[in-house]
Amino acid sequence: MNVKLRVLSAGAIFFLGIAANAQKKKADTITKTNDIEEVVVLGSYGIKETQDQKVGSYSTVTSKTLERPNALSVDMAIAGQVSGAIINQNSGQPGSNAKVLIRGISSLTGDNQPLYVVDGVPVMTGDQAGIATTSNALAMIDPMDIAEVKVLKDAAATSIYGSRANAGVILITTKSGRGSKGKLTFAAEYGFGTPAYEKFKFQNAEQQVNTLINGYIGLGSTPEAARNLVLNPVSGLLKSWDGVTDTDWDAATRRSVAEASKYNVNYQFGNDKIKGFASLGHTEQEGITRDALYKRMNATVKLDAKVSDKIKFVMSNMLSRAVQNGPLDYGYFANPILTAKFTPATNSVYNADGSYNLAIDGGNGIGWNPVAIQDINKRKSVFTKILSSAGLDYSILKNLRFSTNLGVDYNYYDEDEYWNPDFGDGNQPAAGIVGLAQQTHYTYTTLNWSNFFNYDFKIGDDHQFTATAGTETTVKWSKYPSLASTGFTSGHYEQNQVSWGSTPYSAQSSTEKSHLIGYIGRLSYGFKDYFNLSGSFRRDGYSHFGDNNKYGDFWSAGANVNIHNFGNIGSTFDNLQIRGSYGTVGSAGSQVYRNRLSIGTASYAQSDGYAITNPGNQNLRWESAKKANIGVDIGILNNKLNFTLDVYKNIIEDQLTGSIPNAPSTGFGSLVGNSLKSKSEGFEGSVTYDAVKNDNFTWNLNGNYGYTRSKVLKVEGNYLDQDYFKRFSVGHDPSEWFLASYIGVDHTNGDALWYTNASHTTVSNGSPTSPTILRDFVGKKALPTHTAGLTNTFTYKKLTLSFLLTYAGDFSVYDLWGRYYDADGQDTALKQVEDVVNAWTPTNTTSDRPQYRPGNSVTKYHSTRYLYKGDYIKLKSLELGFRLNKADLNINELNSVYFYVRGTNLITHAFDKNLKFDPEAFSNHIGSYVGGLGVYDQTQPISRQILIGAVIDF
Repeated sequence: MNVKLRVLSAGAIFFLGIAANAQKKKADTITKTNDIEEVVVLGSYGIKETQDQKVGSYSTVTSKTLERPNALSVDMAIAGQVSGAIINQNSGQPGSNAKVLIRGISSLTGDNQPLYVVDGVPVMTGDQAGIATTSNALAMIDPMDIAEVKVLKDAAATSIYGSRANAGVILITTKSGRGSKGKLTFAAEYGFGTPAYEKFKFQNAEQQVNTLINGYIGLGSTPEAARNLVLNPVSGLLKSWDGVTDTDWDAATRRSVAEASKYNVNYQFGNDKIKGFASLGHTEQEGITRDALYKRMNATVKLDAKVSDKIKFVMSNMLSRAVQNGPLDYGYFANPILTAKFTPATNSVYNADGSYNLAIDGGNGIGWNPVAIQDINKRKSVFTKILSSAGLDYSILKNLRFSTNLGVDYNYYDEDEYWNPDFGDGNQPAAGIVGLAQQTHYTYTTLNWSNFFNYDFKIGDDHQFTATAGTETTVKWSKYPSLASTGFTSGHYEQNQVSWGSTPYSAQSSTEKSHLIGYIGRLSYGFKDYFNLSGSFRRDGYSHFGDNNKYGDFWSAGANVNIHNFGNIGSTFDNLQIRGSYGTVGSAGSQVYRNRLSIGTASYAQSDGYAITNPGNQNLRWESAKKANIGVDIGILNNKLNFTLDVYKNIIEDQLTGSIPNAPSTGFGSLVGNSLKSKSEGFEGSVTYDAVKNDNFTWNLNGNYGYTRSKVLKVEGNYLDQDYFKRFSVGHDPSEWFLASYIGVDHTNGDALWYTNASHTTVSNGSPTSPTILRDFVGKKALPTHTAGLTNTFTYKKLTLSFLLTYAGDFSVYDLWGRYYDADGQDTALKQVEDVVNAWTPTNTTSDRPQYRPGNSVTKYHSTRYLYKGDYIKLKSLELGFRLNKADLNINELNSVYFYVRGTNLITHAFDKNLKFDPEAFSNHIGSYVGGLGVYDQTQPISRQILIGAVIDF
């Protein structure tokens, strides 16, 4: 069974508004205007600032980018458009989870996901499903309903979130009404997808038969004996081959094209008293495999009301429901991506009578027909989300405001799984499994309430102060009930619910609850428009820490200098600003109830009972990050050309680990505690350039670049091993690969060779009598050092052409299962890659591939043989559109119609010509965030999509 651990994401409330910067006239300079739209977000912390007051580091993605998103979820929709952010789509499964890192690794053992806040409500993120192989809670929010995404990075921008800001903060503001004539918009698109990047080439039936026969001959068998070993109708490895069958198992388990459709209708309205926005959306997307599908329906209603001159009210409600179907991935035999690679093409899908062929030769063995499993077994998840908030802003005095906001994020995950009793996972009578049905009904609820006072005042005309003080309370609770039954009737596959099983298999339930309270203060000071100072302090208390460390303090201090406001510098620079900040933020890690002593079921002397499973640790405390940032913002040519550059360094201390030494006499040789330390540092930059703008032609360019490096600074003992070929050791990048170093082929005999020492002076062929092969750091890592994105948009009269290029560099990716299907004869029954025909033989001694020896007893070492350079450039999106305006249409009811054709993931250029899988696809299975980086784990291919669509404004 697929057991998945679940950790609730953290949340906070804070919105950073942008106030208007009025027209200024400077002595000895020309008059300039910086019109920055004021954004007032009610029910939040209520903080506003102008560009001149900017101290922190953050990036903004607007609705223009999100109206026709490149992905189902907002995290993937902003990929390639935020400097310093590494955003990877783990899988081509629609609705799959994504990995998002802001400025490198923020926790060695914990969750590195940023904090997401939607309209003042902290929302659940990540993969929280109980049965689905992968899910993404953010996919429940339609990107088309989003007005703006702000990605906050440094201490000045994030420290006010305190204990939940270690990994950065992403603020999402949904669309609001407009104070003018109502506007109705309808958008529709339809398209199809195929694998974006997949270079695997496997042997056909005849090639595999010949490879095995020639392999046995190479080991000394006669041609007749070798053929008998492979094709003997009773005992041969591929005994059922008829000499004709040549099944393409990829084609059998996949769709020829994966269809996708999306529809959205929204209405914006308003006047000087009330503004509203309402939308309905439907999205449907098929995956590459036949059993992968995602359907989402969503509705949003948002109202902003000016009750009086002193009172403003805002209400936002979002309801969404998604149905997701999809297979397992990783090494599960029910994973069609893996099984299609393993199963020899000599097997047919169906018998002559039309029934499924369950007598599979080789591959995963008898009963593992991937097409039959896709057709009969079931994995279905139904996700429901209610996201609601209500806020009030009250102007007590001219410069004194009170804001309150109450929000809830409710998620219900209703999931079912069925294994039939006749073949596959459900046919395990020795293990007590005769078919299996499982149901889970997980619920996740977050309730958040914040109350704040904001006071703005001046001393004279030159000194401006803004003070904020308030509290925030967050309560989160989750429930995890599940039940399963077995004992199902053979052949009755419609009886696939738990109630049909004759024998209970399991029933369990657990509950988690946490409380967080924060006391928050912020003070900023500005002298004229020359320089600004700001500082914030937050004290958080958390229920999952012991009495010794129940509370933690987080703070920041920052300053800027607006050089463009000095003398006549403004005649050249529209904006020239230097910023700096330093402060601390935190993370609660992924441990719950570890501060308390807990008991669980256990056995002793063949008797069942209870025992202490965790002794508790009252000294558990926050993971803490010290963040330093220096930045510069430059705007010239009437703000046609803008640059931003930031240099940062983050030191993350007191990171949680389960390897704290403890007295063995207690029965627990180690405890969960705070000990690990690491750092991430780098620089990032962005540029926007309105290169050309006239009546007929415009050209806009937007680019970003990020450079980040991470390093382990402290561990318990000499090292700390991690999942899947990584080891935390002082001085090394936490994502550095820890593998055996593969040399190549001994051209004298065809042996595979590996190094046995760190200095690479002695070698081994892996035989029992040769030296032990050494696993060691290989100097290559899974986390990209370089990331970049470049967007170009051209318009000529009514035509629009835009494209997004993304780049990631200086990282390596690992094929976790390559040692099975790209091997030297260890697994004779498995299908092999085509290149096996080029293996070493006595007549082909210059081959770079070891001799293929059926039944090879040398261990299939995890080594650099299956490690590839991951660097790539992608044409992430390309769109060509044509717009008809009201005058062109001459229809009173229509304002405009925009037709377009666009593609996503159209081209992937991999710098390693030997790379066979998409370098962006990481593992969904590996629980450790860092451990899963760079691991190709037989996930569904990411799709290359071609779509046509239209947007109609009424």
